[in-house]
Amino acid sequence: MALIGGGRLQIVTDHEEYFQQIQQVVGQSSLKIGDYPAPPRRRVRWHEFERKYRREGRPFFALAAVRG
Repeated sequence: MALIGGGRLQIVTDHEEYFQQIQQVVGQSSLKIGDYPAPPRRRVRWHEFERKYRREGRPFFALAAVRG
C-alpha cells in the first residue's frame, strides 16, 4: 500500500472477523488510527450501505487511519 504523508485510509465493513484482521494489520503499521467520521450528507455511492445500516440500526465496523 502506498499512502502519502497526511493521507487517510477509511475502511467500513459489516463482517466483524474481517474487521478484526484489518485492525490488527493497521495496528502493526506506521499508520495512526483516528476517529471515523459519519458519511457526508451529499450522495456518494460508496457511502450508501453505511447510511442504510445506520438507518436500520444494523452493526457495521469502521476504521480511519492517517499516515504521519
